[in-house]
Amino acid sequence: KKDLPKSVKIIVLSMLDIPFWYGVRNVIHYAITELTGRNVKVQYIPIMGLHELRDVLRTAVQRAIDEQFDGITFPGFLSDANDLFKTAIARGIKVISYNCDCDPSIKRHAVCKPDINDLGYTAAVMCCNYLDKGGKVLILNGNPEVETNRLKHEMFINQIRKRKNISIIDDIMCDDTAEAVHEKALQAIRQYPDVDIIYVVLGYPLAAAQAIEESRMTGKISMIGFDHSQEIFQYIKK
Repeated sequence: KKDLPKSVKIIVLSMLDIPFWYGVRNVIHYAITELTGRNVKVQYIPIMGLHELRDVLRTAVQRAIDEQFDGITFPGFLSDANDLFKTAIARGIKVISYNCDCDPSIKRHAVCKPDINDLGYTAAVMCCNYLDKGGKVLILNGNPEVETNRLKHEMFINQIRKRKNISIIDDIMCDDTAEAVHEKALQAIRQYPDVDIIYVVLGYPLAAAQAIEESRMTGKISMIGFDHSQEIFQYIKK
């Protein structure tokens, strides 16, 4: 609400490999616009995919240390530079995680994230309401070391197990790419053509929706996922 008495420099790190992160980017640009002229410099550094994750992340945090930035904010699951984050904190740089929390060894200043348990719970409630008379559920899960994946997965399973007429027929681990989710979904549909709902834990629901359509199961197999986009809305209408 007030201009700061001294110049402040902040680095904002974010992925940019799925539609969800484009929404995050919009908010970052909005913050940059709002802070322009208020003695605050925000440097946004997108990470385009896993192929460049480690190099871009470590280079950015090292720059913050070398150039004496005041703050770094980053998605908590980016753990490839934990050693450098610790160094940054020791130098007095405020580190804030968002989307999910970081490793407990990182003494971050704050965290901003949704109630991830509630996401898994809500997905389970939707699933149970849809399968009121019973049915079969297939899970496409992501890396459990990522907090958002682990909690959305655990809470969903805990709720579904309370329903004796709903069964989880398989729980499949997927690499964190659209190609992997698409391939695993196609394989699973071939193996379990009588599945009623596919629950996509990780961030590629569009890939699973495409697999359902390509398998000619539109209207027969439903899907529950996260991270909406215009493309997902089109599949919902279909």
